[in-house]
Parts: sequence; structure tokens; C-alpha cells
Amino acid sequence: MNIHYYWQAGPAQLLRNLVLFYTDFERPMGGVFYTLLYRAFGLNPLPYHAVIAALLLLNCLLAFRFARLLSGSFLTAALATMPLAFHPRMAQLAYLPSYVFDVLCFTFFAAALSYYLSIRSTGRPLSWRQTLLFLTLYVAALESKEMAVTLPLLALLYEALFHPPVTRQDLWRRLTPSLLAGLLTAVFLLGKALGPDSLLKMDAYRPLLTWQRYAQSSTRFLDILFIGAIPRSMLLPAVLLLLASAVVLLFTRGCRNDLRWLLCFVCITPLPVAFIPAREGGCLYIPLLGWALLAASAVFWLCARLQTYSRFALPLVLMAAAAGYWVRVERESRRTVPSLLAPGRLTTSVLSQVRSLQPTVPHGSRIYVVHDPFQLWDAKFLFELHYGDPSVSVALGRLTPLPPRDVASMDYVFTFDGGRLVRLKSP
Repeated sequence: MNIHYYWQAGPAQLLRNLVLFYTDFERPMGGVFYTLLYRAFGLNPLPYHAVIAALLLLNCLLAFRFARLLSGSFLTAALATMPLAFHPRMAQLAYLPSYVFDVLCFTFFAAALSYYLSIRSTGRPLSWRQTLLFLTLYVAALESKEMAVTLPLLALLYEALFHPPVTRQDLWRRLTPSLLAGLLTAVFLLGKALGPDSLLKMDAYRPLLTWQRYAQSSTRFLDILFIGAIPRSMLLPAVLLLLASAVVLLFTRGCRNDLRWLLCFVCITPLPVAFIPAREGGCLYIPLLGWALLAASAVFWLCARLQTYSRFALPLVLMAAAAGYWVRVERESRRTVPSLLAPGRLTTSVLSQVRSLQPTVPHGSRIYVVHDPFQLWDAKFLFELHYGDPSVSVALGRLTPLPPRDVASMDYVFTFDGGRLVRLKSP
């Protein structure tokens, strides 16, 4: 579906919407991924997965840099990177290229935030050139997925906690990058909301701003992020405790600034998907970054407390934490991964049969598929993308049935019988 969307739009429209990031064209940065790989490799899945694997590795490096800048500790950053590298409820990121939007959003989000922290942690304000690069990375994150809209607020909170301004001139110099990012966010949201093809017109993307929806989403998010380690009866109290802790510690001067900011991070970053239906898994890739660093900080806090009792506290606690996490995720992966791989086998089978039975069709051919084994429009997308000719059109009898006279006028008629592709008519 995603490849087909950007293929139909064409490279000119994709480039236009990369510049005009606020239009209702869907996630043009993901379109760059799909368009380049489809034009170079067609429907061969290997290059798509190779690029995603490379992006996931890059994201681990960006997560490490972000954690190192914020915590100041190499070991804390290394431990925080582990859940980003291997989390069974995020398996869609590795196995389903349709989640490339989340992968790319994380890439540019973490790059923008790390770049911002690398400059501000030295006490220097961003120059205009640095501000431009920061905003460019942020726009790229927005063009990947809407999850990135929280970044300006996080930058503002970072300034409030770590670098409170002294003079009015100092205030504007320090806040200019985050305020400009906020302005871009307002333009982006207005364009996405008011466009004729706005996602808000679809039930799956229409937010319901109620406490009930937020509570349902937040409890589901915690269950996903903690891999079911929190009993379901305790999920809602955990959400309430998290919100209360964030509010209290935000105004507690004795608390470390990095922990206060991280608590804000884990409360704020899920908000773009907290009020829309049933988001999970890879959609929580960015919030996972904050939780991973919080967990790593907690482990080293425990090590510091136990160090007074035993000099082996650090290696013992680290080994216990890593082993416990590994056992948990391995058990969950055995349950999660097979269900992700199953649809791919059907796609592989159908595509190989199309290539074998009807490798090419003439320009302008009209194709009718009486029955197909998919639930939605996959058969149409596979046929049209395999031939790669915009003049070739495919209709599915299951979703758009045609009367016998119109079927008889089709150039090709196919059906699936017991999972086998059968050609009923050809010119």
C-alpha cells in the first residue's frame, strides 16, 4: 500500500511535498525510502530490510549519544541503548517495512535532540546556522511521522530546567530555536488538519480528547513498554503515579534535572498517539528512548547505593539486570515474531505466482481478479507494482465486483483457487 501510494503520486509530487512539509500529503520522508528502493529494486524485499537494519543501527548510535549527553555516563548510555536494540514489542520496526515512518521519525528526532543538547550542554546558545540545521532535522522528523511534534516543548523544558535565563536578551537568544520549532509545528498541524485529504477525516486518526481514552492508551503503552511486567490491575495506578511524580519532581529543586526532564519526556512524547485508537508497538519507539534511559539511571542509582556494602555490587546488578531483561524478551519474542512473519509468506506466494504465470502485460491492459486471498487491497497493489506501468489497472471482484458484461471486456481475468493463481482469460 505504501509503495503504491508514492508510486502513483510520482517523484515530482514527492519532491514538492518535501519542500512544502505542511501539506496533507502523507509522510514524504517515508516516500523517499519507498520510491528510491522501488525504482532501484522493484518488489525485492531484501534491500528494504537492509536499509531498515542500517537505520535501526544508526538509531542505536543516536540513542547512545543522546543518553551520554544527558546522563554524562558512558555505562548509563550503553545500558539505555539495549532496549532500543532489542525490544520484542517493537519487532514491527525490524520485520515490517511499513513501520519505516517510525524508524525515520526516530532517526531525525534523536538527531535533532542530540544536536541541540550537544550545543546547549556547553552553555552556548545556538547560532543562526546551527538553528537552521536543528530546524531542518526537526522538519525531516515531521515529514517522517507526526510523533515528532513534541520536540519543541521538550526543548523549552530543557531550557527551563538546565539553563534558566538571566536577562531578557538572554531569554530570547536561548529560546529562539525552540520557539521557531514551535511555529513550524503550528504551521504543520494546521496544514495537516485543514487539507482536503487530512488524516483527521479517517476514524483511525481522529482524536478523542477524553480522560477515558488517555487512560486506556496510557495503560496499554505501559504494558507494551514494560513487556507485560506490570500486572494489568496495576497499570492505571502506575499511570497516575507517573503523572503525579512528573508534576511533583518538576517543581522539586533537590531532584536531578536530567531525571525531571526525562519524566516530562516519557509523559509528553506519547501524547500524539494517546488520543487516537489502538496505537502500539513501533509507534512507541520515541517514548521507549526516555523509558530506557530512566531505567538505566535507576539501575546505576541502585548500584551506587549497594556499593557501600560490596565492591561487586556494580557487576552483579548489571549482570542481573541484563539477564533478567534478556530472559523476558526472549520469551516474548518467541510469541511475537511468528505472527509478524505469517502475512509475508502469503505475499511471497502470490507475487511469485504472478511473476511465473503472467510476467508481463501490454501497455494499457485492464485486469480483473475474481477472488484473491487477501483481506484488503493487497492483490491490486501487487499486480500493479509488479508490472510498474501506470496505464495498467487492476480491479478486485471481492471489493469492487463488476457485472458479467464488464468482466468480459477485461483483457485479463484471474482468480485464486485453493491459494493457486489461475488465468481465466487473456487477449
